[in-house]
Amino acid sequence: MQTRILAITIFVATLFTGTTLCAQSAETTSSGNPQATTETATAPDTLVQVDPAKMEAMNISKVPPVYPVEAKNAAIEGDVVLYAIVDEKGKVKSLDVVSGTEILRIPALTAVNQWKYAPFLVNDTPVKVGTIITIHFRLSGNETTS
Repeated sequence: MQTRILAITIFVATLFTGTTLCAQSAETTSSGNPQATTETATAPDTLVQVDPAKMEAMNISKVPPVYPVEAKNAAIEGDVVLYAIVDEKGKVKSLDVVSGTEILRIPALTAVNQWKYAPFLVNDTPVKVGTIITIHFRLSGNETTS
């Protein structure tokens, strides 16, 4: 648990400072799937922190969150920020809430837990990644994610 909290803290800090922990770039293959490459090797069980925009591009199956009726009736809007760990096969393995209104958290977790990603590659090897996912709940339209 302490390792996960440390990873979340480091990753969120990199979002605000602009510092990158790993030198990675997203490339699109001829099939249209983004792939990541890096110039440095990583240990077999290393958790690679990935920019949310890169992970968004690698999403291959996205279940939209269900806006709770109670939240709609109370005119509650907001963002739920999650820290996700995605395994080497692209399956969401764990989710932690970083922030968000309590009533919107469960629908966000339920939806994102069903998402599937293309494997993230480092030196042509799939790796486990950590990333931030933001679910936006808005009354004026459909929920969006980033």
